[in-house]
Amino acid sequence: MKNIQRYNQIYQKGIDATWSNTKLPDMIIKYLDFIKNNHKAYKQLRVLDVGCGRGRLIQQLIRDGWKNISGIEIAIAAVNNLPSEIRSKIIIGDFLQSKFINKFDVIIDITMTCSGDSKNGNAIFSKIFNLLNQGGYYLGEFFIEPDNHHKLDQTWYLNQRDFRRILEDQLGIIFFETDPKIQGSVFFCVQKDQ
Repeated sequence: MKNIQRYNQIYQKGIDATWSNTKLPDMIIKYLDFIKNNHKAYKQLRVLDVGCGRGRLIQQLIRDGWKNISGIEIAIAAVNNLPSEIRSKIIIGDFLQSKFINKFDVIIDITMTCSGDSKNGNAIFSKIFNLLNQGGYYLGEFFIEPDNHHKLDQTWYLNQRDFRRILEDQLGIIFFETDPKIQGSVFFCVQKDQ
């Protein structure tokens, strides 16, 4: 409950403007393009945006022709004023507590995992890995150093080596890189064995 209140306050106060009103990281676009180029029927791939916030990635995916998109967001304040076309694709709830009927071909996590409580990190990774279809992709951004810049009041991080090890234990790495324009993060695109 405390986490839900915290996130609702972040969105109600507009603290999210430092990331919600920015363009998507170039690396995320690069990875989505990679998937599109490797799947002729990419529009039908089942996509989940974990911690989707105000739905900026969902909006981009719709513009790019993706059809089977869902998001999950813990803070109802993040989605209250979204157009119904976007809002209808978003589940309001805690990712760890939510039950999903289907698995996904693509799961996108732009810092959601490291924006919650660190004690839930392993459970979140495990759930993501289990929700991926065989051959599915997990991609996103993860903090690899303390976030002292602006984003959130409570985040956790792993060093780059430890985060890579978590991914490699379960999935095959396609991309694992930093972006000089975005300090303190690593970007990744990994795939579950077919």
